[in-house]
Amino acid sequence: MSTRAVRVTRGGRVEQGGSTKMLSCSLATTSQQPRSSLIGFVSIDCGYSYGNYTDSLTTIFYEPDANYIDTGENNITVADSSWSAQVQQQTFRSFPSGTRNCYHIPNITPRRKYLIRAAFFIGQRLPHILQFDLFLGVNKWQSVQILKPDWVYLAEIITLANDNYFSVCLVNTQSGTPFINFLELRLIDDSMVFQDVNSTVSLVLSERYNVGFNQWIRYPYDTYDRIWRYYNTENNINTSYTVRTLANDPYEVPSTVMRTAGAAKDNTTFTYPMDDPSTGITNPRYYFYLHFAELEYLPSNESRMFQVIMPGDPNPNGATIVPEYLTSSHISIVYDVAIEGDITYFNLTKVATSTRPPLLNAAEIYIAVELTGTPTYYQDFAAMMSLKKMYHMTIWQGDPCVPEEYTWDGVSCAFSDSKPPRVTFLNLSQRELNGSIPSALADLTEIRYL
Repeated sequence: MSTRAVRVTRGGRVEQGGSTKMLSCSLATTSQQPRSSLIGFVSIDCGYSYGNYTDSLTTIFYEPDANYIDTGENNITVADSSWSAQVQQQTFRSFPSGTRNCYHIPNITPRRKYLIRAAFFIGQRLPHILQFDLFLGVNKWQSVQILKPDWVYLAEIITLANDNYFSVCLVNTQSGTPFINFLELRLIDDSMVFQDVNSTVSLVLSERYNVGFNQWIRYPYDTYDRIWRYYNTENNINTSYTVRTLANDPYEVPSTVMRTAGAAKDNTTFTYPMDDPSTGITNPRYYFYLHFAELEYLPSNESRMFQVIMPGDPNPNGATIVPEYLTSSHISIVYDVAIEGDITYFNLTKVATSTRPPLLNAAEIYIAVELTGTPTYYQDFAAMMSLKKMYHMTIWQGDPCVPEEYTWDGVSCAFSDSKPPRVTFLNLSQRELNGSIPSALADLTEIRYL
């Protein structure tokens, strides 16, 4: 799975599609009043050690990561004072020791959806390409590949919480030292939103664009703090009016995003080129969420009607799209790719009777990831976490048993196709431990050797 990346240049600019914008201006200013709720937001500045703070651009509250992880080293991204990065990019935590290092994030609401985002910006010259894996609990989320030091790499997943905590792990794959700049969790408190996410299927972000605009949009204008990168076209359309969202809208795209669009320059076909589609997943399944609103008042003798055509498919996908004036509408397309790299674009093509060209206001493209790994039996997990805390066993990271190749040192587990793994062996004889026998050991009911 490849991460999305933007370049941070000297002076703090973001480069994308040949244009530059200052990072300090990347959050759009607008007269639209945002929805102001930070319930369910967890924002962790990794490697930062100077206390809590409120970000001046987003008004989001950030805290240092010391309460969420017990390994790693704090680092400063850039020593050169001519660089100007946002606060969350100025430090990072690196993990030169241990194969797996994990953030443990408690107080999560089970059976609710969360957007989880991680960022990687090292800001220093690289001796070689860095690559490491990112895990969500016991399941691989994606691989992170750092090609250039002056690019910010983002990894994002929308998932359903199966427990009252999340574990986000960085795994060393022998291709450089893993590191992370910030980790953000956003509760999606509306069950109507992202209905394709369930207990086994999560959506990993491929790209999310605000079409026809030249600034990024995020919280407070997006309730769930989705980051909408800008995508300029040669035929932009915009309005100063509010684009309304209907009741029970399953996408809740901000009006600020919907007030701009790109239209077909040739009056017939709007081609949307996609970023590098490499995923590392065999036959990936894509979820396209395309967002439309008519921004021009059309007289009765004019119309805008078009259809979506996917690569390798000469036939239109679904019904004819007729955007409604100043009202958000959406289509969802599930597209299975037979050969990796098959999908690099999609077309919006005008129907014969339409007088206006196709338009696109915004697009979200995700790749389905099945998180089917089963964590250690809950009672065993709680007991082992208690022992870890009691004996300060920082070498114990993540789940005690799973994945099997990362089972904790001194621990053995029994695995079953139908039941969660159980701890069956615990050897602490080499740890030089002393004191009373912990009560947590009594909860390891399947243990055969101690």
